[in-house]
Amino acid sequence: MRTAWFLALTMVSAGCSGAQGSTVEQATPPSIAPGPAVPVSLRIDRVSELDEVSGEPPHDRVTLVVGDREVDLGEHDNCGGGGSSLAPAGAQELDGALCWWAGAGDVISVWREGDEVVAAVMGQTEEEGNDEPVELARIPIPPDARVVEGPDR
Repeated sequence: MRTAWFLALTMVSAGCSGAQGSTVEQATPPSIAPGPAVPVSLRIDRVSELDEVSGEPPHDRVTLVVGDREVDLGEHDNCGGGGSSLAPAGAQELDGALCWWAGAGDVISVWREGDEVVAAVMGQTEEEGNDEPVELARIPIPPDARVVEGPDR
């Protein structure tokens, strides 16, 4: 009886394992293609230089560029790269600008939030500390998009 049971079990397991000429196709995982690359950057264009007579600071127009879309973020004083990130905890800043003149200015920060790219500005002064961040733009991107660094300023 044990021999018959052993032979039956051996034949069943041999049939299931693909032995004796049977073919078993194994499922192959689908290839996961990376999503589209979406370049993100801030573009800073000088609008006016320092006015030596009035003391008016240099002004720059800041534009958020996401893929082929452009959103005007307004005119700010004397902008350059860097600044403090305003991105929420866990979000990675994609680009930023520090717009500063004579002890006061704006910090502009850009980050990804789910299926969107967000830009916000926070006013700062050396004397009074920081204002609350104000959202300037929110641009949708494909859910599977790979955000990449855009062109240099």
